Amino acid sequence: MVARVAPRLPEQSLEDLRQAVTQARQATVRMRRQPGTGRRPTADELTEAERHLIRTQAILDSMTAQERRCADVIGPSRLRRIAAGSGTGVDQVRDLLDRHRRSCRLIRQMYTPPQKQVILNWLLDNAGRHGK
Repeated sequence: MVARVAPRLPEQSLEDLRQAVTQARQATVRMRRQPGTGRRPTADELTEAERHLIRTQAILDSMTAQERRCADVIGPSRLRRIAAGSGTGVDQVRDLLDRHRRSCRLIRQMYTPPQKQVILNWLLDNAGRHGK
């Protein structure tokens, strides 16, 4: 009998999101610089997507390392502190946390085998036992 080991789910933390947002911001700044000048875009030249990245990074930077590792510890008072520290509203912080939870749930669903595959694996593992 071959032992099947379920694939380990990737751990997604807000720290991973912070790194991704930082890389995305750096890429957009590099793309928007005018060749040869090294000039950064002004606030008027920023698109809505770039403003969203800046706001997201401000929220993530206002969290402690523990909060970024485990978002479950964030309660109402921490939400208010993060919102005040990032210059955003509590609703925006809550919205970011909700989107993060939804994306983690989606990743878990993609890595979890469908029920049919579980039944098929069980049948394959136990096929030789019933004939004895």
